[in-house]
Amino acid sequence: MVAANTCPGENCTTVGVDAIPFDDFDEMESGDGDLIVFDVNEEDAWVQSSLYVSRESMR
Repeated sequence: MVAANTCPGENCTTVGVDAIPFDDFDEMESGDGDLIVFDVNEEDAWVQSSLYVSRESMR
């Protein structure tokens, strides 16, 4: 697996919500209620969980 560096100038935050841009990610709910979070640009990059907290509740 190769990691791509998306940090110009190597001066980026590496901890917390500012560590990576979330623009490339989306979510959907499966038929059985699980949440699936996926990378819209990479079809093999996804996480599925039956336990999650909505974005709206975190704001």
